Order: sequence, then C-alpha cells, then structure tokens
Amino acid sequence: MDDLPLASPLLSTYQAADYLGVPRQTLAQWRCAKPPKGPAFVVVGRFVKYKRADLDSWIDAQRIVTEPPPRPPAAPYSPPPRPAAPSPQRALTAPPPPLRLTWLPNPTASR
Repeated sequence: MDDLPLASPLLSTYQAADYLGVPRQTLAQWRCAKPPKGPAFVVVGRFVKYKRADLDSWIDAQRIVTEPPPRPPAAPYSPPPRPAAPSPQRALTAPPPPLRLTWLPNPTASR
C-alpha cells in the first residue's frame, strides 16, 4: 500500500483492492451487483477507477458499533410493601372448631 502514488487522483482496481484489503474479484462482484454494493467508482473509457476519498467514505459507512445501547436510569429503590395488619374485627372472632371424625360401624357389613 505504501507504493501508491499520493498525487494520483484515481486508483486502479488493483490499487483499490490493495487499499481495501480485498481481492479485485470482490470489487468486480460489488460493481456488478444490482444495486451496486461496494464503494463508488468511475468509468474512464474502458477502465474502472476509484477515488481515494470515495474509498475512505465507504469504509467509514461500513463501521458497525458494537456497544450496547445506553440503559435507562434505574428507578430509585423503594422497599416492597409491608403486608397489611389484620383488621381488628377479624382478630376478635374465634377460629372455627376443629373437625371431629368419628367412626360409625357399617350396619350392612357382616362379621
């Protein structure tokens, strides 16, 4: 990449591929896609040329930010609500009596 002339306003497909770090066939596939996928290009006669500024702006447009979106501020902490105290009327009533189970002999059963 260091052998690219700085004064050259247009880069060849080979130079642009080297600048982007992709095979030149990839640039050709990007150009032929409908709609074109890659960086902007210029056709000069039968040659395809790339402006270095177009390559740089295309690289910037490909940037993907992997930072998570900012979290909303947390709500202030409030303790969970306390259970309601039993009402005074309920406290005055007696609990129901326990169930009594008694065994009754079956009169139809024979011994």
